Amino acid sequence: MFDKIKNVGRCILALYGFFYDWIRYIKYNGWKKNLSDKNFRNYYISKVYHTLEKSMSYKERRKGAAYSNALLLLDTLSYVDVNDPGFHDLIAVEVLRKFCQLEGNSDDIRFIEIEKKIPLLKSSKFESGARNLSLEELYAGKLEDPEAFFNSRFSLREYSTEPVAEKVIFRALELAQKTPSSCNMQGWHTYLISDPSKLTKSLDIQSGNRGFGHKVKGLLILACDQTPFISSSERYQHWIDGGLYSMSVVYAFHSLGVSSCCLNWSEDPKRDILLRRELGIKDEHSIMMMLSFGYPEKENKVCVSPRRPLNESVTVI
Repeated sequence: MFDKIKNVGRCILALYGFFYDWIRYIKYNGWKKNLSDKNFRNYYISKVYHTLEKSMSYKERRKGAAYSNALLLLDTLSYVDVNDPGFHDLIAVEVLRKFCQLEGNSDDIRFIEIEKKIPLLKSSKFESGARNLSLEELYAGKLEDPEAFFNSRFSLREYSTEPVAEKVIFRALELAQKTPSSCNMQGWHTYLISDPSKLTKSLDIQSGNRGFGHKVKGLLILACDQTPFISSSERYQHWIDGGLYSMSVVYAFHSLGVSSCCLNWSEDPKRDILLRRELGIKDEHSIMMMLSFGYPEKENKVCVSPRRPLNESVTVI
């Protein structure tokens, strides 16, 4: 009987969590489409110019394709403060100009008129648009022994005393920037906890590090911004993009010889609010997980954690 009451209690508490998530959607998702808000616009404008990049990347393009999106991008650029553009504002200008100059567009009066109206912004100094890529270039990162790489990654909870240099941490985060995301909006955000007292407090709030948390010296909070996502159908997209990014960080660390352990953040609203207050995490950032990290020792002990056979986790349709 008691177990049945507990099960019902879980469902009731879930409603509390759903309501908290709904309130966060109302407050922080981009459904208002305020293009004067630089933060929102930089996500939205990347979504729009990415449609032009996709059009540019096709080997066969229909004449006049994506004209409406080019107009939409031009309209979005009208909200940019030329003295204070965002990163994606700069990229958007360059992509739109390249798109108007494409073969088939450059002699089309519609695209000629659009190009005349593109605002003049400083160079982003980044490559954008579309490019040709050889098979050799695509294979440059192909692993000689992928099984060795993937099967040597374990969740390590106890680390050596050797600190991980900040340049190594940022190199891993730079590698993780290549994570795919919905419409290339790249909503993830990482909090590197460098203050020992805040690190301790964070782990005190997280409920899954008992037995090793007091030994952790390196900690990230991996989050994703809810601002980019407009539609109700995108209400969980920040979890998807943030989850992809989180796994990229784990494998980037692994590629550099740094071990890590994902610390679950399936916490109730009370703990979520508490951690935000303690660390100053932005309201619009949803916390994906904590990630402890450090160098392994010469000898380490890990959970074997056998993986399910593929016939239990793969369905061929």
